Amino acid sequence: MNNLDNFDKFSFSRFMMLAKREIISSKNIFLMELAVVAGLIIIAEFFISWSALPSLNDVKEYPSCYYSDSTCVSIIFVLGIWGFAFLANIAASLVCLKLSNKKGRITTFMTVGTQGEKYLLNFLIYDVFFVLYFFTVWLLVDLVRVIYVDMVYPFEGKWVLFYAIDQWNWMVALGTIALFLFSQAFYTLVSAFSPKLAFLKAFGLSYAVGFLLIPYSFFCSVVLIDKSFSGESNVIVIMASSVMIIYAIAMQLLAYYRYKETDII
Repeated sequence: MNNLDNFDKFSFSRFMMLAKREIISSKNIFLMELAVVAGLIIIAEFFISWSALPSLNDVKEYPSCYYSDSTCVSIIFVLGIWGFAFLANIAASLVCLKLSNKKGRITTFMTVGTQGEKYLLNFLIYDVFFVLYFFTVWLLVDLVRVIYVDMVYPFEGKWVLFYAIDQWNWMVALGTIALFLFSQAFYTLVSAFSPKLAFLKAFGLSYAVGFLLIPYSFFCSVVLIDKSFSGESNVIVIMASSVMIIYAIAMQLLAYYRYKETDII
């Protein structure tokens, strides 16, 4: 009985062995997913730079017209944020992918470890590690662009990280992070209840019933109307962000309990 009680409790050593086994057994799939994400970032960065940066002949002929790469970095920033949101939702929809068929459920339940440990591992891989990986690759690739601009053009390139810091204030960042957590939790929740084709189901459901429309419009209306944020606007954004974060936590917990209750059949 003591052994059963101990097995129900979280074990860090068992969790690390579970993580090692998962990474080794799914190494090729993980590498392919990481390569696809990195490839998309590199391709997007290349084509944006190729189309947005002026030609060297134009710079030499009209030097007063080209004094920065602000157009290029602004396009990279906007498209990068949209691309990140899209790929992050896809990643979140994969949290419970292995439960989409009977074979996957049997394999999952036969693996040593509690259901909580297995869910935590999937959550860390698809909801946490993906975010860190995406921004690391994006910033490194953009740094290469900045080095290229500094070497070839007479003006200095601007790193997308510094551009984001200049453009955003903490209220915009808070609202954006809250919206992202809300959206990511929703896709994770749909994955827990219906893991097969979860992204398509969540995408269709969110826009069909307007599930994401209300907080999105609520936040964007404040940002677009008054970027400076008055005192009243600050309160509205903080309240809206708090509500979205609370809902995000609730949806993540619900997804966890749904994952634990999933049967083999």
